[in-house]
Amino acid sequence: MFPLASTSDLRPCPHCNGQVRFEPSAQLLWVCGACGGPVIPGLTAARGAIVESLAAAKRARASTFTRRLASGVAAAVGLTFFAVAAILAFFSGVSATVLGILAVAALVGAYAALKSGDTKRAEAQKLTDDAWLLYLAEAIAHNKGTLSAEDVARAGEIHVTRAAALLESLARRGEIDLNISVEGRLTYGRLATGPRIADEDAFAELEANEEAARVDAEKKRLVNH
Repeated sequence: MFPLASTSDLRPCPHCNGQVRFEPSAQLLWVCGACGGPVIPGLTAARGAIVESLAAAKRARASTFTRRLASGVAAAVGLTFFAVAAILAFFSGVSATVLGILAVAALVGAYAALKSGDTKRAEAQKLTDDAWLLYLAEAIAHNKGTLSAEDVARAGEIHVTRAAALLESLARRGEIDLNISVEGRLTYGRLATGPRIADEDAFAELEANEEAARVDAEKKRLVNH
């Protein structure tokens, strides 16, 4: 279900349609090495809502760069106006009120553009996460068994904590089932009636054994006293 990904492999990009290498991204997990759009290593063919979410994430990411560039330019202009106003006031005694006002306006604009860029950055990450959630839900729906966070992390070449967070999001949304083994291992599968405990008889026996051990320990403690 999940083909292993490797940065040395050439894979189809859903954005530029080229055969490219995927590069790891701290924010978006994986991006196309050519166009920079967010990608999912196991997604070998374009599929509706998944690709639409990835495309929207790419646009938001591009907008982030644009707004941060605008913020930098506005900040530079504002600081320049401040410097010129200070020089004029100090050396010639000329009032530089207009330049000061322009400087403040430029710096306010720079701050607004920076905050707007941060908003777009968060939007890009959310849209990318949404695409991964759609992909994982689809994979689990067609999978006969169950998948663990380790399975997803290994297949998608992402950190296991990020994989676990994605699976837990799907479980909270009620789109997949959470399964708990006797050993306490969490896996996720197709939606049924709710969280299940694998081999409930074995689990009940394990609880009974633990209770018996506790009672025995309590008896020994009373005898020793």
